[in-house]
Amino acid sequence: MEYSFRAGLFTFNTHEMSVFNEEIIDLMSIEKKGDKMKKKGRKYNRKWLLALSLVVVTLILGYFFMSRNKLKASTVVTSGDFRLTAENKWSQKDRKNYAALKWDKINDLSQSGYQLYQSEDGKTWNNRSLNYGKPIKVLNLYPDQIRSNTLKGWMDSLNLKASDGSNLIQVTPVTLSDYNANPNAYLKDDAGVYQYDVLMFGSWDTNNAKDISKNAAEETITYLDTGRGVLFGHDTVSDYSTRAEFYSHFKDLLGVGRRQTNSMTGSAEVRLINNGYLMKFPFELENDVVLNIPYAHNVELQDTTVGTTWLEFINPTAPWPNPILVDGNWRGGWYLKTNNNVGMIQTGHSQGNSNLDERKIIANTLYNLAQVSLDNFANDQTVKDDQAPNKPNTNISCGKGGNFNIEIDASDEGKEYQWYIEAHTKSSGKKKSDIVKEVIVSNIEGYFYEVTNSPKSNLKEKVEGYKDSYGRIDPEKYDLYVAPNEDSVEYDTKSTFSIQESKNSEKYLHVLAVDRASNISSVNSQRIKDLNRNIDFNVERTENEVKLIELNLDNTLNKKMDSLEIRIPKNTVIKDFSSLVLPEKWTVKEGNTETEYNDFTFAIKENNDLLVITNFINQLRFSINDPVDQKGEIKIVFYEKDKNEASSSKVTNVCWAEDIPQKVILKAYDEMNNAIPSADILLDQKLTIAKTESITPKKMEFYDFVKLVSTEGNQITPVEWTITNEVQEGHLIYRLRKLTVHSRQVVNNANNQVVVPKRGFGTLTSGNTLGEKKDEFSLNMNSTVDNGSAFDTYIIRYQIKEPLYTFISKIPMNYELIGYVLTTDKGQHLSSNSSQTPIQVDVSKNPEFWLTTYIKPVTLQPTFHHWEYKENKLGTIQNE
Repeated sequence: MEYSFRAGLFTFNTHEMSVFNEEIIDLMSIEKKGDKMKKKGRKYNRKWLLALSLVVVTLILGYFFMSRNKLKASTVVTSGDFRLTAENKWSQKDRKNYAALKWDKINDLSQSGYQLYQSEDGKTWNNRSLNYGKPIKVLNLYPDQIRSNTLKGWMDSLNLKASDGSNLIQVTPVTLSDYNANPNAYLKDDAGVYQYDVLMFGSWDTNNAKDISKNAAEETITYLDTGRGVLFGHDTVSDYSTRAEFYSHFKDLLGVGRRQTNSMTGSAEVRLINNGYLMKFPFELENDVVLNIPYAHNVELQDTTVGTTWLEFINPTAPWPNPILVDGNWRGGWYLKTNNNVGMIQTGHSQGNSNLDERKIIANTLYNLAQVSLDNFANDQTVKDDQAPNKPNTNISCGKGGNFNIEIDASDEGKEYQWYIEAHTKSSGKKKSDIVKEVIVSNIEGYFYEVTNSPKSNLKEKVEGYKDSYGRIDPEKYDLYVAPNEDSVEYDTKSTFSIQESKNSEKYLHVLAVDRASNISSVNSQRIKDLNRNIDFNVERTENEVKLIELNLDNTLNKKMDSLEIRIPKNTVIKDFSSLVLPEKWTVKEGNTETEYNDFTFAIKENNDLLVITNFINQLRFSINDPVDQKGEIKIVFYEKDKNEASSSKVTNVCWAEDIPQKVILKAYDEMNNAIPSADILLDQKLTIAKTESITPKKMEFYDFVKLVSTEGNQITPVEWTITNEVQEGHLIYRLRKLTVHSRQVVNNANNQVVVPKRGFGTLTSGNTLGEKKDEFSLNMNSTVDNGSAFDTYIIRYQIKEPLYTFISKIPMNYELIGYVLTTDKGQHLSSNSSQTPIQVDVSKNPEFWLTTYIKPVTLQPTFHHWEYKENKLGTIQNE
C-alpha cells in the first residue's frame, strides 16, 4: 500500500521515497568506501570531500524541488498503473467545494478516453463528469418534426459560457431518421473518433411516433460503453409498439417498465426530491424547490433501486390526475432520473414548449452526463462537505472585571471521498490509476453566540432558521464572520467578541460554529464563571500599597511567551523598583512617559517557565502616591512575539486587568446630623473589588448605633459595604441616649422655726408607652431659699424603649409641695408658674430639661427635729 504525505513545503508518496532512499544509500556507500580507503592509509583531498558533500546536498535539494511538480494533497489508498492526485478546493464565486484532480497522461488512448469513478465509502463507485468548466458537445436527435428541433435554441438562450468564452453546451441537431440511417456518420468524425459528449433523443409528445432503428440502438449502446452520456426525452423509452426498439434496448439501463392502468401521473409542477450534485451545476437550484414546467407525465414506473430520481410530479391534474403509484420498489410520478451515464426526462409532452426552469434542469442533466475526457485533469464538482464542525472552544483572552473578550475557535470536519481514473488504451486495454482519498472540508465560516440564564439553548434551531432556500446563511446574519472573500481553504478561524458580565457570573454562554457548506455544529454551553482564562488575578489593597493575589496563568502560556508587560496608573510605582531582582536571563524596559499609564516590559523569552513568571509577579508590590484616591487599574499583557511585532501581526496577545480597590470612609453622625468623629470608620485593609466588608460600628457612651446609610440617605442592610474602584463614603447614624437633668429645690416662706434643708431629694422613674415602670434613679439636688440658685446636673443613659420619665419629689418633714416647674431650656423659673401635677417627660423628644421643686413650711412650731431635714440618704444615680 502506498501513501502520500507532506514534508515541509514538499509532498511525497512512499513510492517516490523508496526511490529517493535508494539514491541516498548509493551516496552513503561512496562515503563508506572512502572510510575504507582512509583506513588503508590513503590521503584524501579535503576539497574533494567538500565537493562530494555539496553534490550530496545538491542531489537532495534537487530531488525535493523536482518533487514539487508532483505535489500530493491526497492519500494513496491503493497504487495503480499511474499516479492520481485529488486536492480539496473552494470556489468563493460558487460558494462550494470541489476536488481538483490530476493524473499522469496516458499515451495511446482509445475513444473511451478517461473516465472518473467516485466513492463515498470505498465500496460503491459511481461515474462522475470530468468536464466541469469545459465546453461539451451534444448531438440532439429530434424526432423529425421540425418544431421538435428546439434543444439548441433552449441551450443557447441560457448564455452559459466555458472558461474559454465558448458556449458551455454546444448542440448539433440531427433528425432521428437520418441518425437511424447511418448513426456513425454523426457519432464519429472522419477519423472514426466520437465527436460528441452526450446524445439527447427528443423532444415531442409520443416522440412523434418515431422509434430508433435496431442498428442505431446498438451503435448507441456501443457509444454508451465508452462512458459517454445519453439523455432520453418524453415517450422514448416506453412500452409502445411504435417505440419498441427504444424500450427493449434501454429500459434496463434506466430501470423503467411495468406500466399499469393508473401508473401515469401528470402535472405542470415538479419538486426537487434530491438536492445532490446534479441540481447544483452549472445552475444551482434551491433545495427542495418546486418548479413550474409545461404539462408532462410519466408512462412507465421506475425501479427505485436503479439510479437516482431527482424530480417528481406534484399536484397531479387532468388528463392524468392519478396520485403517484407505488408498487414495491417500483414508483410512478417521476420526472427525471439518471443511472451513471444514462438518463431520462419527461420534457416533450407539450410539444415544443419549454420554460426557463425546465431548460436549467436539462442543462444540468446534459452537463453531468458528459463523463468522458481526453484531458488529464478535471474538477469534480459533485463533492460536498456535509459534516458539521466540532463544537467551538472558548476562553477569556483579555478583559477586566465585568467586561472581557472571549476568544473562539473551531475546527471543521469534512467528508472523505475516494476516486480513481480509468484510462482506455488502444493497445493495452484499460488502465486504472491509484485509488486516492481526500477529505472535502469547507472550513469555518463564522460563529453565533448568546448569553442566557439557562444551561440549555435553542441557538442551533435559531441558526437553522437563518438558512435561505439554497441552504446558505447570509454573512450579514453571523455574530462573527471569519471566512475570507477568496478561494482559500486554510485560514485563521479564530475570532473574539466581548460580553458585559462579571467573571463570576452564573449566566451561561452558548456558542456554535457554522462551516462554509452551512453545516451547523452542536452548541457549546458553559457557565461564564467556569470559562477558561489565560490570565486571572485580583488586586488587594492595604492602605496605599497593593499586590496581586489569586494569580492564575493557564498552562497554554507555559514556555511560549516572548514578553510580559505590566501597566499601572501614573500615580503608582513598582515598590523598590531600583533594587528589583529579576529572574535569570530577564531584562526590563520602562515605557514611554507620554502614555496614560506607567508600563514595564520584561523580556522573558529565555526563561519563560510559568512557575518563574508566577513567583516573580506574586512578589511584586505597588505603592500608590498622591492622589491616592484616584481610579486606576493594573494590567498584565503577555506577547507571544516581540511586543512591537505583535501589535501589527495576527498573533493574539493575552491579557487581564483589574481595578485597584478604593477605600471606604464611613462618617458618624447623630440623628440631628451632628458629627461624631470618634465613631468614624475607615476601610483600607486587604481590600479587593466586589468584596463585601462587614461593618462593626464603634461602641460609644450615651449613643446607640441606629443604621448605615448612603450619602443620599438610603439605608444599607445588612450593615456591610461592597468594595469598588471608586472612593465611597457612607454615614453611620447614632441615636443619642444621653438624658441631661438639671434639678434644684427652692424653699419659699422660710421661717426660723423650721430648718431649711440643704439638699432636695426625689425619684426619677422610667417607663414605656404601656405604662410599665422600669428603672428608678435618685436625684440629690441643691436646696436653698434663693430662686436664683444654681441647678445640679445629672447625666443618665436612657433606654430607647423606655422614653417616658416621671419625677416624684421626697418632701421633707414639716414641708409641703408648692409645685414643679419644668422647662426644656434654661429660662427663669417662678413658683407662681408651678404645678403639683407629677412631672412626666418624653426624653426621646426632650433629652435635656430643667426642673425646680418648690416647697414651703407647713407650721411655725415643728413637732420634731431630726437629721432628715437636712439630708435624706436615698442612694446614688446609676448610669448605664
